[in-house]
Amino acid sequence: METLLFKRMYQGLSALVTRLFPQPEPLIFLAALSGGADSVALARLMARLQQDFPVTVKAVHIHHGLRGKDADDDALFCVDLCRELDIESIVRYAAGLKPGSGIETRAREARYALFQDVYTQTRAGALFLAHHLNDRAETLLLNFMRGSGGRGMGAIREDTVRDGMRIIRPLLTVPRADIEALGFPHREDASNYLPDNPRNALRLTVFPELERLAPGTAARMASAAETAATEDDYLSGLTAGLNADTAFIPLDTLTDMHPALRRRALRAFVGVPIHFQATLALEALIYGKPGAKMVITQSLCVERGYRHLFAPDRMTPVEARLTAAPCPPGVTGDGLRTQALPEQLYRRAELRPKQAGDTIRPFGMKGRKSMQDFFTDLKVDRPFRAVIPILCLGSEVLWVPGLGAGSAVYIKPDDKGVLLTSEFPMPWQR
Repeated sequence: METLLFKRMYQGLSALVTRLFPQPEPLIFLAALSGGADSVALARLMARLQQDFPVTVKAVHIHHGLRGKDADDDALFCVDLCRELDIESIVRYAAGLKPGSGIETRAREARYALFQDVYTQTRAGALFLAHHLNDRAETLLLNFMRGSGGRGMGAIREDTVRDGMRIIRPLLTVPRADIEALGFPHREDASNYLPDNPRNALRLTVFPELERLAPGTAARMASAAETAATEDDYLSGLTAGLNADTAFIPLDTLTDMHPALRRRALRAFVGVPIHFQATLALEALIYGKPGAKMVITQSLCVERGYRHLFAPDRMTPVEARLTAAPCPPGVTGDGLRTQALPEQLYRRAELRPKQAGDTIRPFGMKGRKSMQDFFTDLKVDRPFRAVIPILCLGSEVLWVPGLGAGSAVYIKPDDKGVLLTSEFPMPWQR
């Protein structure tokens, strides 16, 4: 018989599923099942969900191979529970794990890798995890101790995606005490009662003292994490266009931002975790001198240009598109987005990136100028110089879209002309 407490938890679960999956369609939901009190409660709630929604629930147990017979008994317990609940059980074994430094992290990574494998094989719609209110409060404090920013202050999220795997945590508002009060048979992991890692130490020693000093601390911390997560998601949406594929950002875009958003944009731009001091150093770079650089990782360097901030190694040749049309008499083009030139010259020219030895004969200037000098005189950011498409006849540059043309494009009165129009973005345009 369902207790009032169980019914309340189930109402929360069903409301969450209705909100996150508004289109009723057959789905496979995976539920992580360790055998502990929280995961057992989740499995029972998910089995109940299967009665009301067009979903198939499969419970996934990960055997880490670290606790001998106890771990074997955990797996047997989970298989028996799934049989009782009439849901499929899937047991996976994490190979190669050995006790020692960093075992919590290594076990977690192995666990998620196996979840990912099952998720892909079953074509699941989501993986449900049993993290609860106290887990969220503990994570918030751990992240605070590490000096995390806004994202870390959001602690554990209700709905996230990891490597294409959607992860739902429906119990984040449920205290551990309520889960234990359900009284369902479960397995106990003795290692959870050893304060030999930061999370266990917080749970066993710090939080009891915090609750003694200020009852309800964990619940208030979890609420604060929810607020931080909501605000972080909003701010992240404002920088959604920036990621590890972004090759450059206009400097004025960054300097116009509020510092809170600018720092977030910079972290999104580099695409790898960086600590606060590195973020400040990166922020200082945008106010530095052109050519200043900052090494982020072995394979990532950020460079300040005249008008842009670059990740030079991400630069790729610009996909140039030019349209050609008959040129009306007397029309020369603006030299930036449009350019007129003799038809016979156009037919022999090619559009390509700069090469060694390329030169240009600027209008009104005697002799030639190297493209290096041409770019420098116009303050073209260095990372752009190798990818800008230029119209050439051999090593002579006829036109650099966005920057200007050479005197070779002059159309004589008796020449038939072609008017070229560039059909691509030109962030280097002067």
